Formats: sequence, C-alpha cells, structure tokens
Amino acid sequence: HPVYPQLVYGGNRLVPMPAALRWSAHAGGGDYGTTVGHESALVVVTEAEGGQAWVRECWFEGGGDTTRFNGMKSELSQRYGVRQWAFDPNERYAANSAGAVAVAMGKGTREARVGRVRARLNAHTLLFDMNGAGVEALYNEVRRQSYRVREDGQLELRRVEDNRTAALENAIDLLDGTQRLEVPPAARSEYGRRPRAVGRV
Repeated sequence: HPVYPQLVYGGNRLVPMPAALRWSAHAGGGDYGTTVGHESALVVVTEAEGGQAWVRECWFEGGGDTTRFNGMKSELSQRYGVRQWAFDPNERYAANSAGAVAVAMGKGTREARVGRVRARLNAHTLLFDMNGAGVEALYNEVRRQSYRVREDGQLELRRVEDNRTAALENAIDLLDGTQRLEVPPAARSEYGRRPRAVGRV
C-alpha cells in the first residue's frame, strides 16, 4: 500500500531540471532528528511561473547537532532564496529558534500534508531534480513510504525512515497548505503584484 502510488506506478518524476526557469516562490521544509532512524533533513522546493514545483536539494545528517542544522538551513536559504521554512509540529521550539514555522498538528494533519503532495503529483506539478544534491535519495525514500493494515482493516502510515519525506511534506504544506507562502513585496514587480521573475539559482 504505497503512500505515493504516483511515484511507484505513475512514471518517473526524477528528471533533469531545465535551465531556463523563472521562479515565483521558494519554500523549505525541515525535520530535526537526534537518533539513528530519526536523522535531520532539510528540503528545498521552488515553484516556477505556471505552478510547476521542483525539489532542488535535500540535506540529510544524523547526530542531532542544532548548530549544524541551523547552519545548513541558513546556507540553503542563501543558495535558493528561501525566506520561509516549515518544521514538524513536534519541533515548535526548534522552529521558533530557527526562525521557521511549525506545521499543524493533531488528528489527520499528517494525512492532509500527504494529500497536498499527492495533489501535486496527480496534477504533474511536482518534479524532482535528478542533479540536485541529495534529491535522488529523497525520491527513493518517498517511493518507499507505505501504509500498514491495522487489525480493524484501516490503513495507517508507517513512520519508519521518513525524515526526508516529512521535510518534503512540510515544504509543500508551506507552498499549498495552511502556511500558504506569499512572495514578499520586495520580490514583486514594480509594475504590479506579479512576482518578479528570477533566474535559476
């Protein structure tokens, strides 16, 4: 029971990213971890004019080093122009200390984030840059995510080796969900409210 059947049965989404894209939004997702099996992950997603989102880079590391985690977040922010980040709901302290927001928590909220990623996959508006650092490992992890069947017959998410996946879901939630990302005024055209086009970063 794959969580993302579009990536298992629906064709390859790990492809080279075209060079001549004009970006309208940038978002980052994070999942802070401290143990083996729950490592830290940071994922950058940028959205091009027209609504096509690309997964640009995924950083993944164990050890629970907050200085290293925040340093990599700052580095990725500068590299890709990311102004907003979303972290897991259980990491509100880490989010606050890192200048990020925490995604919603509670019953059904993880499934809602899964649904937003699925919506983009169904619409073919989410692709993974095969040349992006760590993106192939993220892609393979997302493809492995699955449900288990409970005794009552209901499906339940397996929460095993899903740190990169959770970070991606948080980034998409920032773009499309309750934390809907707005392009800052400085990035808008002087001739209107259309986001200013920027080149590949």
